[in-house]
Amino acid sequence: MACVRIKDGILTVGGKTLRIETNEGVVMFEDHPYCGPMPVDRNGNGRNLAPDHSFWRRVTLWYEKGKKIGRTGFCVTSAEYAPRKESERAAGEKR
Repeated sequence: MACVRIKDGILTVGGKTLRIETNEGVVMFEDHPYCGPMPVDRNGNGRNLAPDHSFWRRVTLWYEKGKKIGRTGFCVTSAEYAPRKESERAAGEKR
């Protein structure tokens, strides 16, 4: 659980550790419902990423795509990996 120091206390970002593929490799992060995404290292400690790191573009896209998690456990950021809606399936196609 990542903790962020704030004036007169700390904020625990916490939550399940998620993984997302970026141009620089896999980034682990926690997604707090109020504070948003917080990159973490493999020990769960907060990790600072530069504003131009591709993580920020990818996690924004993940939010826009509905915050889906794929079968591999990674965050889905492209339409080609997203499950199709029932209305888009061919007649008789199985899931």
